[in-house]
Amino acid sequence: MFAQTRDLALPAWARRPLTRRLAIALVLALALVALVAVRTGAGQDLLPSDDGTATAQPDRIILNPTAEPATSQTFTWRTNEATSEGEVQIAPADSPDDVRVVQAQASVAEQLPRSRLVARHHSATVDDLEPQTAYTYRVGQGDDFSGWTTFTTPPAAASADPWTFLYFGDAQWGLDAGWTSIVEQAFTQHPDATLALTAGDQVNDGNDDHQWEQWFAAIAPYSSTRSFLTVPGNHELYGDDDMIRYRSQVEHPRNGPEGQDDLAYRVDVGGVRFITLNGNITDGLTDTTDNGLGALQAEWLEEQLTDNPMEWTVVSIHQPMFSAAKLRDNVAQRSAFMPVLEEHDVDLVLQGHDHAYARGHLAENDVPGGYAGPTYVVANAGDKYYDLDPAGRNNWTINDAERDAAADKISTYQSITVEAGRLVYTSYVGKVGDPGEGTGPMPTGLQPGDVLDTFTVTKDATGTPLVLAPTG
Repeated sequence: MFAQTRDLALPAWARRPLTRRLAIALVLALALVALVAVRTGAGQDLLPSDDGTATAQPDRIILNPTAEPATSQTFTWRTNEATSEGEVQIAPADSPDDVRVVQAQASVAEQLPRSRLVARHHSATVDDLEPQTAYTYRVGQGDDFSGWTTFTTPPAAASADPWTFLYFGDAQWGLDAGWTSIVEQAFTQHPDATLALTAGDQVNDGNDDHQWEQWFAAIAPYSSTRSFLTVPGNHELYGDDDMIRYRSQVEHPRNGPEGQDDLAYRVDVGGVRFITLNGNITDGLTDTTDNGLGALQAEWLEEQLTDNPMEWTVVSIHQPMFSAAKLRDNVAQRSAFMPVLEEHDVDLVLQGHDHAYARGHLAENDVPGGYAGPTYVVANAGDKYYDLDPAGRNNWTINDAERDAAADKISTYQSITVEAGRLVYTSYVGKVGDPGEGTGPMPTGLQPGDVLDTFTVTKDATGTPLVLAPTG
């Protein structure tokens, strides 16, 4: 009686024969493993170890620029917590025995999300380098060093020889797919690119270390041989209000405004002044009020543009002045920064955020055959797509701007070549999205490798940037 009552209390699957119970249990166990894999990112390709955890061996090596990259270089890398110190060993490539050792200035421990372990991030800056000179280096400590790698310092000022930098929009989604492919295409086509700029939302969730693992894995073949300028996006804040993960893994010149000195910064290289801004200046995505960070950075931006010895100026911010996607409008960012950008005739404003492509200018800057003044660009480099605002009426037109080029459901990479007296900009298709992504029509006739958009910036007699339509 007791046995019968107890048996009846069991669930139906448990009253089945043992072989069937074992089979069901196995299926449930496999389902649980699959669920854990989805939640934690297990089972995906990770570098350098199969679970993404840090070891004594340096990984996530990235070159970040100093304020003057022609004569100095910052190196950042990651190890486990136990490796409390680090150093850079560096020598001229043509004198490899002339090794100089520079200790890391910062070795910061950080608790990794979704992990029981702690990682440590190291940064070291090497000064007194020669412009346009090849150096070989390695990073690490004790018996654990990276391999020897070579990089070349860029020109200090405007150079007679053209040089190229790359610009990427949001990586964010498809980090081990679309983003990886876009980066590979860009550097395959431009293997001598001097530096790369990523315009925010490097990952989808700023506190997810697995996503950072994938982002670094995509750039790993290139980030150790040239500088990457990164811009904070709103997704760097997801789960990480202070952007600890973002700030610990890159080290930029701390020459920005107080409290934002590692998020907004200035870099001068090869006749170009690069300025990055932290566009996270509201207390929510739908908030239109500056929380004070916009005004703070705008004042600093005014100073950097007023005292600017470089021939060209490129400003990058994640949230665009004019949105490419439907139902978006960055009022606070436009109010804070665009008057300064226009007053000082910034050449290029490179942005992200909208997961579509758009390029344009203020309508009041029209001149015969083109326009004078800043060019605003929005680009996307990942697998996430938003529908484009309609051509007739959009965030550009309702804010007295003209949208000169636009496309959605594509991922792109951009090259900007600095030549004597001009900037040559080209946007390339890296991927065409799938029909099910978004509600708008698919782009027609575009294939990876095609040129999506191109224009040339020159200067008029007053030094104002000038973009004229191609002729002939």
